[in-house]
Amino acid sequence: MELLRYWYYDRFDWLYTRIYENQFFFFDYWSFVHLWSGFVLFVIIIYYKKSNPFLYQIFFLVIYELGEILFRYLLFKIIEPETFKDQITDIVIGFIGGVVCFYLIVNEKLIIIEIKRKYFDLFTIFFVSITISFLWVGFYGYKYNVSFLNTPGINVTTWILWTIGLILCSFTYKQLKEKLNSRWKSISIVYILYIPLLFLFEYFNYHILMFREISTANRVALIFDVIHGTSALHIYYLTAPIINIFTYDIIKKLFWGVVDFRKKIPT
Repeated sequence: MELLRYWYYDRFDWLYTRIYENQFFFFDYWSFVHLWSGFVLFVIIIYYKKSNPFLYQIFFLVIYELGEILFRYLLFKIIEPETFKDQITDIVIGFIGGVVCFYLIVNEKLIIIEIKRKYFDLFTIFFVSITISFLWVGFYGYKYNVSFLNTPGINVTTWILWTIGLILCSFTYKQLKEKLNSRWKSISIVYILYIPLLFLFEYFNYHILMFREISTANRVALIFDVIHGTSALHIYYLTAPIINIFTYDIIKKLFWGVVDFRKKIPT
C-alpha cells in the first residue's frame, strides 16, 4: 500500500501545487484539469443534443465528486481526503468550464461562430496544443540548472514553449492541408520542417546558452549530443507534432459536431 501511495504522489504531486488560496476557495493545477474536463463534458452533453445542458453539467460534476469521495475513502491510506472547500471549488471550476464552452461553441450569437471557420480552427489548435503541453510538461517534471527557469508544480517556461511549438505545427498542417488537400503530405512536410528546427533549438539551448534539464539522472543524448533526457522524452520529442495533429483533427470534428447542433440548443 505504501508503494502505491509513493507511486501516486510521485506522478501526481505537481497537480496539488497551490496557485492561490483564501478562506473560501483555492486554485491549484488540478483546477486547470477541472476547468478542461468541465469544458469537454459540456461539449459531450451538447453533442448528444441534451436539453437543459447546465443541469446535466451540475449533475455529472456532483456525481463525479461523490465518486471521488468514495474512491478516496476506499484508498484513504494512499490518497489524502479532500476538504469540503476542495470539493466545492472543483464543482465551481468545472461549471465555469461549461459556461466557457457555452459562450465559445454553443451560443450562436457569439461572433466566433459567425465569422470565418479558420478562427474557430485556431481556437481548436490552441485548445489542443495547450492541453497536450500541460500534460507532457507536468508529468515529465522539467527542472533546469538555471533557477529562474524553474517554477513550482509545472515548469511554466517549458509549457509555454511547447504550446507555441505545437500551435505552429498544427497551424502549418492546417494551411498545407487546405492547399494540398492531402492529410499525409501535409503531416510529412510539417515533420520534415519540425525535426531540423527541433535539433537547432536544442543545440542552441544546450551548447550556447548552457541550459541543462536536470530532473533525472537517467539523461542521455538522442543523437549528435542534443535532446538530452530519458527514453520517454526522446519518444515524445520525435512524435509530438504527429500526436498534436491527430488530436487536433479528432477534437475539431467533435467541436464542429457541436456547432452543427447549436441551433437546437436553447440560448
